Amino acid sequence: LSEKRKKIEQLGWVEKAYLERILPDTLRLSIIERKPIALLQTQNGHQLIDQKGEAILGAAPETFGHLPVVSGEDAAIGANHLIETLKTEPELYAEIWAVHYISKRRWNVLMKNGVTIKLPEHEPGYAWSKLARLDYKNQIIHRDLAVIDMRLQDQILIEPNLPIRGKGQET
Repeated sequence: LSEKRKKIEQLGWVEKAYLERILPDTLRLSIIERKPIALLQTQNGHQLIDQKGEAILGAAPETFGHLPVVSGEDAAIGANHLIETLKTEPELYAEIWAVHYISKRRWNVLMKNGVTIKLPEHEPGYAWSKLARLDYKNQIIHRDLAVIDMRLQDQILIEPNLPIRGKGQET
């Protein structure tokens, strides 16, 4: 039974399997399925990852386009903690397209409308909640902005989305 259980646990979607024999002639199989949380961007394309940051083998990433894309060196390791933090503000979470791990220490959140939110290294949840309150009052996320920088605790820096100016006489 132990050998069969281990073989079942090697399947991509299976996190844990329990196989027990019930005499005289019954086997009971219980499976705990892995829960996908994000798509990890790699050099070979996207991989579906679970809460532990491990790839779910055999999964078709294209069917999970509703999940955020995670990128950056070692991003898979801390992705679950960040995503759970971002889910605390469901209105903002619904607008997320991707998250990028910067220098193995902090995250940038990329919104569907092109706005980049720079979260601080320490207490990103506090900054995310502060942004949610600001958005509730001022609808800041839906404005024509390029960056909302939340890295400083007592300041919010906003960079407008300016068009690229060309060179020449007519600029």
